[in-house]
Amino acid sequence: MDYRILITGCNGQLGEILCEFLSKSFKVYGTSNSKKNVYDYEFLDITDSLLVENILDKYNPNIIINSAAITDVDYCELNKKECYNVNVLGMKNLIKHSSTNT
Repeated sequence: MDYRILITGCNGQLGEILCEFLSKSFKVYGTSNSKKNVYDYEFLDITDSLLVENILDKYNPNIIINSAAITDVDYCELNKKECYNVNVLGMKNLIKHSSTNT
């Protein structure tokens, strides 16, 4: 089977390594919400349900690896709503729309 892997958060340390490593063996679609993409990643804000749906429809991945997250604990303490939106609602959007793309 020719696997298509969508990886979120590709401008982060984990996402960047995953994209580089997995692209040697699979078709990888990297995404990032950063406006300053170092590489040619597709823009994706996982908190935007419609955008998630559109990206998943566009690439129809077999596998989704979510490495998009806010991980700075001190920042999260001061920005709880933003942290919740990315770390919880973003994941919910990926799950919701991935189940409609099987």
